[in-house]
Amino acid sequence: MTQFFNSFYFLNLLKISILASFLGISSLAFSQQSRKPNTYFGIADKYKEILFFDDFDRASNDWQEGKTIEGKIKIQFGFYNMESLTSHTLLVSKFFPFSGDTIDFEIETKIKFVKGNKQKWNAVFWGKNGTSEKSQGYSFRFSGKGYYSIVKMDNVLTPYLQWAEDKDFKKTGFNKFTVRKANKMYYFFLNQKLVHTANYEHFFGNNFGFQVAPGSLIQIDYIRITQLKK
Repeated sequence: MTQFFNSFYFLNLLKISILASFLGISSLAFSQQSRKPNTYFGIADKYKEILFFDDFDRASNDWQEGKTIEGKIKIQFGFYNMESLTSHTLLVSKFFPFSGDTIDFEIETKIKFVKGNKQKWNAVFWGKNGTSEKSQGYSFRFSGKGYYSIVKMDNVLTPYLQWAEDKDFKKTGFNKFTVRKANKMYYFFLNQKLVHTANYEHFFGNNFGFQVAPGSLIQIDYIRITQLKK
């Protein structure tokens, strides 16, 4: 009788172990299936952990500010205002140590073209190894005329996406730019609409920031960097 109960007890433990293992695998599979990175709302907020955020309600992250003969930069009325006063672009770079080599991530910002040269490009950039326009890195670019492109700068300019026009681009309002890296792929969204996908490539460095076209003014509403949990 004792041997019978021991065998019965062992079989039940085995069943429980198998069931727990199955539920764990099912839960992981469900979690992976619930992530749809190619749609804007395809990754729920509960899978996003904020690494960096600024809505420019106050000067809290040591962003560059000031006025020179080259331009004016100021946090005012909840926006980060960048204005080039010359025939050259103006760039603001911030160092933040994270890498898509080790995590999935999302960079999102809202930018408004206020005035200036509509032919030249403005940008949000990331993965840069320096603070100049020619530094290696990646950028999501747009012009005041409603065109956008995505490029890699590595000694030479390599377009991920050539200049394209979007009929929903807000020429007088804020546009949302989202760069999402998930499962070794990039997903680029403009105003929550997927506009391009590409294979992920290594960062050149840990600088991100903004660039304004020559003789132009842009406003940044916010920038957020999140880690996408699996």
